[in-house]
Amino acid sequence: MKKRLFKIIISVVFILGMVFPKISLANERDLDISRISGADRYETAVEVSRKTFPKGSKYVIVASGEDFPDALVGGTLASQIDAPILLVTKNIVTSQTRNEIKRLKPSKIYILGGIETISKNVEDNLKILGTTERLAGKDRFETAHEISSACFRHSGSPTPGDTFAVINAYNFADSLSAPTFVGQSTKNHETHSVITGLFLYSEPTFPHIIFGGIDSIPRQASEEYEETGIRYAGSNRYGTAVEVAKAYKTYLNQDIDTIVLVDGTDYPDGLASASVASMNNGAILLTNPKNLSKETKEYIASNKNIRNIIIVGGENSVSENVEKELEDIVGKNIFAALDLATDNISITHRLSECIWEIRDKEEIKEISNILKSLNYRKLEGDNITKTILLDKIIINDKLTINIDLEKGFKIIGLNGDSKVQYELQEGSNDERLMEIIKKHICK
Repeated sequence: MKKRLFKIIISVVFILGMVFPKISLANERDLDISRISGADRYETAVEVSRKTFPKGSKYVIVASGEDFPDALVGGTLASQIDAPILLVTKNIVTSQTRNEIKRLKPSKIYILGGIETISKNVEDNLKILGTTERLAGKDRFETAHEISSACFRHSGSPTPGDTFAVINAYNFADSLSAPTFVGQSTKNHETHSVITGLFLYSEPTFPHIIFGGIDSIPRQASEEYEETGIRYAGSNRYGTAVEVAKAYKTYLNQDIDTIVLVDGTDYPDGLASASVASMNNGAILLTNPKNLSKETKEYIASNKNIRNIIIVGGENSVSENVEKELEDIVGKNIFAALDLATDNISITHRLSECIWEIRDKEEIKEISNILKSLNYRKLEGDNITKTILLDKIIINDKLTINIDLEKGFKIIGLNGDSKVQYELQEGSNDERLMEIIKKHICK
């Protein structure tokens, strides 16, 4: 028997004179999702380098994979000079890392941290591969200053300046997204002050930018003055990364189109990700390994500029489920980014104006799940249809789904634009939804 399909229209409804906020159901763009990973953090860094620098690199940065401070701050240098970050242990350079440095053919290898972090033996092995320079101080704080000095030397600025940023010295959570942002500030600085260094916070100073909330870094005196003491912070690590991503536009005047997604609960994969973001016009965002973080999901769903997602790390760091959630945001399922958790669904007949409210919680849940499970394709040209008077499903008094029981399944007027239309993809089964609707429509 031939299955009957129905047409739906998406719009924002007016209730009691109030205009509800526009609900974003989809972004009209393709989203390319890829993954870079290796067997461990060291191999992942090598794979990042191979994919990001296929033709080699003038510089290579070598940092410890056993702790985060030096590599994290070193991300500013990597982002600024377009260099990969490769990881080593205190006493070992893996064969994969050695081979990658040979392939890159750098004119200089920067080693981050003192001999207690990366031994003299490792340095000697690296010297065989190229000219080395160690950026190190007596502790993580002084090492950060040495790295910032190297950034200044590469910046071409006549003076170091005093526009610097700070991150927490002992907690990576709010800091993973900072290095790329700071490094990028030296490249396109016509509309903003160049951030001349990323330092580890140790005592009250006068920073221009603070990454993280007041629990991470106490309130600074610079925050009392206009256009100084800019703090990028969210309610958690995921929100903070999103605030940094937003600042690419508001501070750097840069329209990013790529997100580099890393595990927000651990640091290894994030250490090698700075150059991936900077080389792909992107920012670093964080996620929980098992589920895409709410803040990250909302940012990607609402930002139509984002065309590429590069996951760095294996499935233990960023699971296959997270990848599926990313695909659902803007691809096959246009309802996936919409929170359809609801306790109020009603159906209105187009002719009689009869309204039937669905109260059964299981049936409400089933309708939501069906809408989120169906796949769609975008319509163009002659396939675009005109809006007509239709039956309606209204969800939580905010979302109206206009339906036509006699026409093909189509979505018209997405986000108020009648020129943007979708239809049900072949193979998507809407029979159960039709059954529920027909049961409740008044005659």
